[in-house]
Amino acid sequence: MDSSRSHYPWYFFWRFTRLNLVLFLLIYAALVLSVPGHTSAFSVLIGAGFFLSCFTFYLITRPIKRLLGRVESIIGHDLPFREQLKLFYVKDEWAHIEAALKDADTKLRMQLKTIQDENSKFTTLLGSISNEILAVDANQNVLFFNPRFESSFLADKEKLQTGGKLWSVLDVAEARDVFETVLSTKVPQKLRGFKVKTQNEIRYYSIAVSPIFGENALIKGAVGVFSDITEVKLTEQMRADFVANVSHEIRTPLTSIKGFSQVLKSQQSKLPLELHDFIDRILHNTERMIALFNDLLNLSVIESKNQVEITRVDLDRMIEQIHASSRGIFPTKTVHLTCKLEIPEIQADEKLFYQLLNNLFENALKYGSEKIEITLTSQQVDQKILITFSDNGPGIPREHLSRIFERFYRVDHSRDRETGGTGLGLAIVKHIIMKHQGEIEAMSDGVKGTSFRITLPA
Repeated sequence: MDSSRSHYPWYFFWRFTRLNLVLFLLIYAALVLSVPGHTSAFSVLIGAGFFLSCFTFYLITRPIKRLLGRVESIIGHDLPFREQLKLFYVKDEWAHIEAALKDADTKLRMQLKTIQDENSKFTTLLGSISNEILAVDANQNVLFFNPRFESSFLADKEKLQTGGKLWSVLDVAEARDVFETVLSTKVPQKLRGFKVKTQNEIRYYSIAVSPIFGENALIKGAVGVFSDITEVKLTEQMRADFVANVSHEIRTPLTSIKGFSQVLKSQQSKLPLELHDFIDRILHNTERMIALFNDLLNLSVIESKNQVEITRVDLDRMIEQIHASSRGIFPTKTVHLTCKLEIPEIQADEKLFYQLLNNLFENALKYGSEKIEITLTSQQVDQKILITFSDNGPGIPREHLSRIFERFYRVDHSRDRETGGTGLGLAIVKHIIMKHQGEIEAMSDGVKGTSFRITLPA
């Protein structure tokens, strides 16, 4: 027997049956009194009508049992104990339905009040956040934005409401592309230093966009958090300009000092012997100073780049060019170069990547022995390109590995003075990798050999 059958409104049915019985008895009495002699026929007719009426009423009210089943479930689980106790002795099904509807109405009002309170808190929270926030659904329809976003990006436009398209509230194509990438790949994305033009000024922003997931890991939209980095950008530009100006101004007198020192060097046979060593020191330190300011200028230029010029780079051809040029700089050293390139071409800024590999190559030659072995490998792992540059040099102690990419950080100061290192080569390498949205890691056992593992987006 179906459990829902017990929820049929029998009390209501029997009330109808009693009322129906009285009505048919009155009809039967009226027929017998008005037309005597047909009692048996009237009995059959009235009895059939009575049972047909009751059966029809049963069929009509039968669907109510599903409603009563749900009502009994609400009464048994959700209704307060006092209300359950009041209904325990009440047989009228409509009283049960009324109690359940009343309880549902009360809870619905409470939930609505809770939602309104949460919405008020959410609105207050968004209004108090100093960052600009924008959220869109999977079809790029605007879900919400906070007042800060409205004042920063929509001040020049008419009053906009949520529900419009992304392009209607965000004019910057670069930022829209980040949202589109997140919606298509379901992977968080970042963009730094894009320009936003307003009526009065130009501002610079960074954006971090994250996907919004629903049930079954289906993407429901994306939310972007904007950060105003205008002041940081201006400070970086001032620093870059300062370094460039200082480097340019200082390189002129340094070039003069180097020229005069070379003249003295060419005429050192006419000078006392005790001055020869001073001339050599002047030349050596002048060259170190020129190299230092060249590296500072290069680092400043790299840091000031908003975007890199991505082209197809032939790694094999590039490393051969670097290898060939190194022979003139280090004529006394023998280099055995091995290239194992599963990915012979990558997408990168050719000039910057040449500088990156050249710095790694020069470091290997500066600090290595007379016979140097260099190995360059490339492969694709998932959505990343992995490039490894290894040498057989003296190695780097493990306690220094986490800091060798810092500016002016030296593992061995005496060795740097001998080789003329500036302490900026690996800092330049790291900044070039960062401009390509990649990562670099140094690995060494501290005894022999160092490997640099570069990870770039495919």
